[in-house]
Parts: sequence; C-alpha cells; structure tokens
Amino acid sequence: MEKTTDVVREDIIEDEVFHIIKAGELPEVAYHSTLYHLSGDPEGPGIVPVQEEVNKFKWAVVECYKNIIFRDITPENRQKRRYRGLQRASINLNRLLRFINKEGMVIGDLLEEISMKTLFFLQNEIKECSEGKASSINCSYETLKKFTEKLKISHLIPPDIKELCPNER
Repeated sequence: MEKTTDVVREDIIEDEVFHIIKAGELPEVAYHSTLYHLSGDPEGPGIVPVQEEVNKFKWAVVECYKNIIFRDITPENRQKRRYRGLQRASINLNRLLRFINKEGMVIGDLLEEISMKTLFFLQNEIKECSEGKASSINCSYETLKKFTEKLKISHLIPPDIKELCPNER
C-alpha cells in the first residue's frame, strides 16, 4: 500500500465527508462504511482517521440528517418525488437524536431551526388546506405530537392541525 501525501489524504477525507452528506436516508451506514473503507478495506487507501477527521464524518452525518429532515418539512417539496413527509421527518429526527446522544455531540441551534421550520410547515398546511388543498400530513396526530414534543414546541401546535392528520379526518 502506498503512503498517502497530506494533500491526497485531505482529498480522500473530503470525498468521504461528501459521501456521507449525500447518503440520503442512511447517513450512519455511510459513516461506518467510510471508516471501514479508509482503514479496514484491503482495497481502501489504508488511512487510519485521526479524531479531527472522525469528527468531520460525525458532523457530516448530522448535516445529512438535517438535509433530509428539512426536505420533509419544507412546503415547496410536497409535490416532489423525493418528499417523504412528517412521518419520515419524525423518524429521522429520532435517528439524529439517538446519534448525537450516542456520540456525545451538541448540535447547538439545529433543533431550534427544525422547530421553526416545522411550525411554519404546520401553519402553511392549515392555510393551504383552508384554501381547498388536500392535506399532505402523512402521520397520525400522536406521531406529530411526539415529534413536536422532542422539538419542545408541542404547546405551539395550531389546534386545527389534528383534523388534518390521516386518522383524524
């Protein structure tokens, strides 16, 4: 195995960060795949990541989760094929929280950002449904309530939202 130069190493690390961020619904799988590819795979580059590089990979997982949660709480995405709805946003928030807790990470303002986008999504949903559009909420009221509780905004959910949930219509 050839020894990598610092420049080549940086390129390889950045490629792996990009790979994790673009992993779609499975950023943690991509994270573990990256660690194996770099140091365990006989056909890999033979790089043992230092803690700073591992941290970059962990933050890439957080960034990927952020992207997929934002995708599913952005009203403009509702008509797009990639949209998965509040049900998936809830699942991915649970995965994100489990990952950051397991890794001992602090994600700063990200939860507040998700909270604000969720509130905007819900208010927009009520407005558009009152104008005759069909609800795009694809989770039960109970799931929505748990999702917003984790975001510490359940007390801010508009009361009208319950009737827009599938099992409540």
